[in-house]
This record gives sequence, structure tokens and C-alpha cells, in this order.
Amino acid sequence: MTTLFPQGYADGPAFCNRTSQRAELITLIKNSRHGWIQGRRRIGKSSLLRQTILDIEKHHSKSIYAVHTELLSAYDRNVAVRLILQAVAEVTERVLAYSEKALKNILGTFSALKPELVITASGPKLKLSIDKEQNSVKDALLALDQVASEKKVKIALFFDEFQQLGEIDHGVSVEAEIRGALQLTKSTSFIFSGSIRHLLEQQFADDSRPLYKQCQRIDIRRITRKDYITHLTKVAKLHWGVTIQKEVIEEIVQQTDRHPYYVNALCGLLWLRDAPPTKEEVVSTWHKDIVSSDYSAYQRTLSKLSTNQNIVLSNLALSPTNQPLSSDFAQKCGISTSSIKQSVEKLISHDHVYRDGDGCLRLFDPAVAAYLRVSLQ
Repeated sequence: MTTLFPQGYADGPAFCNRTSQRAELITLIKNSRHGWIQGRRRIGKSSLLRQTILDIEKHHSKSIYAVHTELLSAYDRNVAVRLILQAVAEVTERVLAYSEKALKNILGTFSALKPELVITASGPKLKLSIDKEQNSVKDALLALDQVASEKKVKIALFFDEFQQLGEIDHGVSVEAEIRGALQLTKSTSFIFSGSIRHLLEQQFADDSRPLYKQCQRIDIRRITRKDYITHLTKVAKLHWGVTIQKEVIEEIVQQTDRHPYYVNALCGLLWLRDAPPTKEEVVSTWHKDIVSSDYSAYQRTLSKLSTNQNIVLSNLALSPTNQPLSSDFAQKCGISTSSIKQSVEKLISHDHVYRDGDGCLRLFDPAVAAYLRVSLQ
């Protein structure tokens, strides 16, 4: 049952809600439109992509073909191109039902990419190669779109860790090729996501980058308290056969601040018990097994911040506020409001703090917040 709280991707029974975003993605795909998913690290963006693919396989298996490609391993342009070509080949094989005859018939469509049909024990495989320095990605994407249009199906290409293209030499040229393709495709939808928010934002919100204003922005925020309470109540009943006390679930939500990574980390331990935990056991497990286990990581993170940023972060850990420039908060910090303003802007841009639904500034990482509160008291 601990698989209900994976430390990696969450999908199937382990996936909690995100109903509106999943529906929005399906709508984009059905209309061959494109999107980029905006959200902070470890908030569940990759899990959303994987769950949406499961939704497609369950409800749209004959009309939509989706493939998920992670670009984090792309240490140079050639690797990035190969990963994209592999995704194109994979989804082409699926659209053509792994038919050797059908795949042979479309080799001409991919002629710019030196296509080969390799017969393996598991069936025919399409192999595409980089035939020239430029336009391999554009040629492959347009050829795939032609296949999809002829078969009257939709293609969804999910590119995860897409910010990696901005970090490698000539990666922006790959962005430009993708832009050249998505402006011409009629049956293909491009969905982009990544783990470094400010880099991804540069790719789609900076007017100097190829994909500027080419995709619809989809914001991913923390799952609501209500949705978590419903989800945790359900899986507790499935696991223990009894209804868990509401105050226990409230404590889980409170300690983790609804951060998906920490909800799964904490519940993964609590659900190992033979009986539902008490409120006191939730608090003990959170501090002893989650917060205390990574002090060195917190210290490395804090060491990278300026003195003023550390001062602001520490005071926000103790007293979250929606008025960081007030005289009261400035007095607690002991620095000028202009220094607080600069620090807050930097802390937000690098995902150390965020504004919750009430506009209150809080630390993004609840374990760091707990560590600071313990250290400062």
C-alpha cells in the first residue's frame, strides 16, 4: 500500500485530483493547441503529465496517441535531437499499430531523416537519424504530423525538463525548430514542462526566445486542503479498513503545508503502521523522520543565500505575513524595507518563498521552515 505515496511519479490510485488541469490538457490536445505547465519544483508537474497520458489511454486510445519525453539527460544538442527523434519514432509505431507494411509505406515521409525499419523480437522498429545539422527536429515533427493527419488521429508530445534546452550550447536552435513545426502542424499538440521555473518562464515569456507566446500557460499550484482530506480519508479506509480521525489528516496537511512531495514522504511512513496514527505520532514522524533527516541539505541551501535573504527567510518561517514591508516585519528583521523588498523578490524568483491563496508569504519548503523554527527557538 506504500505505493499510494511514491517518492517519484504519482499516477493511478496514488494521484490526487488535478481534475481541471487534466481536462484542460485534453482539450488543448483535441484542438491541436499547445501548452506549457508553470509550477514550482516537486509540485507534481511530471505526475500530471503521466496521469494525463493514462487518461488518454483509458478514454481516447483510438483517437489520441501520446508520448512522454524527458530531456534532463540532454547534455548537448545532438542528444536532445536524438531524444526527440526517438519520441517521434515511438509514437509513429503506435499510430501504425506496429505494422511492418504500414511502417514501410511511410518511410518516404521521413526521407529527410535516413529512416530505417529494424525488425526486432518485439516487432518492427522505426529508426530515425540526424541527417543534417539543422532542421532534423522540424522535419521529424512535420512528418509525424502528416502521418497523424492521414490517419485522422491526434498526437500529444509531452516534453518534460524542457528548460534543459536553454542550458546547453545551441539548445535555443532546437527551440526554434520546434517553433517552426508547431506553427505548421494540424494534428499535433506540444505540451512542455520543467523543474526550474524561472528558466522555463524565460523560454515562453521572454520575447527574445523562439517559443514566446506560442503556448497557453497552465498554472499548477498546491492541491487544496479539501482535496487532500478527501484523498487521504479514502486511502486510509482502503488500507486500514477504518475511518481515520479528521484531526489526524488535518495535522498531516498542516505539517506538510500541502506540499505533494512531503505529503507522500510523511504518509509513506505513516501508512506502514498496523493502525492509523494519532495526531502526536504524525508530529513525531514529521520531525524525527522527515525534517531531521536532511539538515545538511537545508544548510547547503541557506548557505547560498545572502545575509539579508537569510534574515527574511528566517522571519517568514517564524511569522508568515502578507505585509513584508510593514514596519512591524521590518522591525523583526532589523533591516530596511528596501532590503526586504529586494530579498523577497529574489526569494520568490528562486522558489524559496511563495504567496498562498490568501496572499501570505510562506516558505515553499515546509521542512526548511520547520528546521528554521526549531533552530531559532
